[in-house]
Amino acid sequence: GGGREVTLIEREAIDHLDGGVVTSWGTQLDIQLAAGETRRNIMTSGVPLNHLLDREFRVGEVLMRGTRLCEPCPYLEELTSHEGLRMALMHRGGIRANILNEGVLHTGDDVWIKAD
Repeated sequence: GGGREVTLIEREAIDHLDGGVVTSWGTQLDIQLAAGETRRNIMTSGVPLNHLLDREFRVGEVLMRGTRLCEPCPYLEELTSHEGLRMALMHRGGIRANILNEGVLHTGDDVWIKAD
């Protein structure tokens, strides 16, 4: 229910997978993941998305509200053929958000956090 109109993920979370993750069983992952493979609508850079939960923010001219974490789906590893991906993205899989107004998004749009 609700809060699933758009999903966002941090570029840094994807970059972190490329040789930067050591699993709890001691294996170092070396996953190169294309942005589209994350199954998220928007990729950001330099924005700590988990901080946007329960807050309003803008991407370009579109006002959104962060609603909840967007944890990786159980079948993500099957879709991408990357074993260990789900655990590597746990709590870093991005957020879900509601869209609060109409507008057009453009590549390179800034993300603005609405002041409380």
